[in-house]
Amino acid sequence: MNYVFYDFETSGINVNFDQPLQIAAILLDEEFNEIDVIDERCKLKDGVIANPKALLVNRVKIDILRDAQSFYDMMDIVQDKFSKWSPATFIGYNSIWFDEEVLRNSLFQSLHDPYITNTNNNSRADLFKIVLGLAPLGLDILNLPIKGEKGRISFKLEDIAKANDIQSTIKDYTAHDALSDVRATIGVAKIIKEQASDYWSECMKTIKPKDMEDYLSTSKYFFAAPTHTSSKKYTPISYLTKNPNYLRSVNLNKNTIRVSSSIEQVVKNSDILVLAIPSPFLNLELQKIKLSLNNKYIFSALKGVVPDTNLVVSEHLNSIYNIPKNKIGIITGPCHAEEVALEKLSYLTIACDDHLMGEYVRNSFETNFIRVKLSRDSIGVEYAAMLKIIYAFMAGVAHGLGYGDNFQSVLISNSVREMKEFIKAIYKIKRDINDTEYLGDLLVTCYSSFSRNRTLGNMLGKGYSLKAAISEMSMISEGYYATKNAYNIGLENKLNFDIINTAYEILYKNISPKKSLKNLADKLN
Repeated sequence: MNYVFYDFETSGINVNFDQPLQIAAILLDEEFNEIDVIDERCKLKDGVIANPKALLVNRVKIDILRDAQSFYDMMDIVQDKFSKWSPATFIGYNSIWFDEEVLRNSLFQSLHDPYITNTNNNSRADLFKIVLGLAPLGLDILNLPIKGEKGRISFKLEDIAKANDIQSTIKDYTAHDALSDVRATIGVAKIIKEQASDYWSECMKTIKPKDMEDYLSTSKYFFAAPTHTSSKKYTPISYLTKNPNYLRSVNLNKNTIRVSSSIEQVVKNSDILVLAIPSPFLNLELQKIKLSLNNKYIFSALKGVVPDTNLVVSEHLNSIYNIPKNKIGIITGPCHAEEVALEKLSYLTIACDDHLMGEYVRNSFETNFIRVKLSRDSIGVEYAAMLKIIYAFMAGVAHGLGYGDNFQSVLISNSVREMKEFIKAIYKIKRDINDTEYLGDLLVTCYSSFSRNRTLGNMLGKGYSLKAAISEMSMISEGYYATKNAYNIGLENKLNFDIINTAYEILYKNISPKKSLKNLADKLN
């Protein structure tokens, strides 16, 4: 759809009693190529007294007003052009509550359709509102000028055009001349459209009321909260001081946390990236990044494998995105987020080939309730993190089927032995499997009610189908994908891992948990 950028200069600021003295409008195609332009002036109507301040701002001389066409002739031209330019999206700067109302009243007074901008497949937008949304979303693509003693941002079109050197690109630029202001508005919009195309397209989805509900309910920029009525209240995520979906009681300090919905901006402004999303969605998010990651240090707090490649995260980053292994680190250990939020004593392990970077990250994470240690066994701790969620799944299955603590202890002790043999087959170095990053993390994941993989197993043990269990859970269970990867590694190395094989039977061969666990129980000792 084409765009129509327009602006009025008026005899005053009262939209009901003052009138337009000048209107300029430019028709652009979707790529912002200019198609047509109008720049019209008119004289004052009888009975209208111009505000002297408005004339000074507009730089309108009285003799120009005397010689210009009538208000009604100008509005005939506007009506004719806007009708021929339709359908289009009409855009102004701070226009919804001023220029738009001036246009409506002027069309009505000249016996034309006052709703031309939002009927007949036309739509309207206000660039001022779009500019306001840039800062809280972390989209630093415009220079927003600071003015005044209090150091406040100026959102005046004239100031923004000057700060971004837009004025120099406009021939005979004069602030508060309608045509100059239209070209300045286009200049600002062009920067946003070119440098934040995703944000621009999202904004364009909000300009028709009938599309608003669908947009808000699916947009990554808004969170929907139910109200006491049947309606929902939509809040920009940048305004939130709490995670609305998870750990809702925890307050986020916006002075130390910079929230952004743009992964590009996060990557651009960071030297160290910590990946903390469910591994099944990792590749989907990384594909949004157009910037190079080679100069970044990346630490993975993920468990399991990336489904697209069936690789653990470090291997995926190295083979798919060519990230050097010495710039990849692992964050693991018995450290459930729920307990961290409650400031309960928790333990982390940082595994990184670059010792100095490992020390830096350790110091960044360590608090009075979080203990952090370093490890050189990046491969071992990452595979341990993958295996623990499989064993936690099996512990959940056992619990769901009604197996007691005695069986659980045998299951977990055998899991430890199996983990040791598995990791040894992958990467043989001297390690103590009883350390917290191996055994400690395994125990907390198998026993804790916070473990989503244990929860999945528990639901299957209680009789849920796999599809029903996954759809009912509010969080992602990475164990489903990890099990397949671990099973295939066992086949490749010609090793038999009874517990992993049993998990694979339940998840991929549709063998009943009851039957599978009975067969496993006969093999454990």
